[in-house]
Amino acid sequence: MILDRHTTQQPRGFTLLEVMVSVAVLGLAMVAIHHAQAQGIRAIARGKNMTLGTMLAWEKMNEILIDIRNDFPTVGEERKGDFDKPYEQFHWILRVEENPHIPEQARDRLPLLHLTVFWETEQAREKSSASSSTEAQGRGGHKVEVWTCVARL
Repeated sequence: MILDRHTTQQPRGFTLLEVMVSVAVLGLAMVAIHHAQAQGIRAIARGKNMTLGTMLAWEKMNEILIDIRNDFPTVGEERKGDFDKPYEQFHWILRVEENPHIPEQARDRLPLLHLTVFWETEQAREKSSASSSTEAQGRGGHKVEVWTCVARL
């Protein structure tokens, strides 16, 4: 009795097509996992900067309110500055505006203080390395705004 060699042998592995399909599926899964992980890291950094920006904004507003007795700002005035290390990527702008919510005769005695703390993202810093920090606010940076009214006595 002569047996056919092909009928008695068991298959020993995967075909090339099966291996190629499995590698393609694995590659797509890895790309999706990498993208999700990168988004998570960006969200953590954004949350950290938002928290720091908020804390720095309240700290700067408290400094302004303490110093306001000696140097009361006038409506239309604008002041700018940067925070010290390790927060040098954070900048602030104080704008003194008329308060539209009070009677007109009292607006010069009760101005609206508008403090904006902003920072650049790494991508915005690379794009605008030659520009000033206030220009970067509109180009990919993020900000925190604090408003308050102060009575001139």
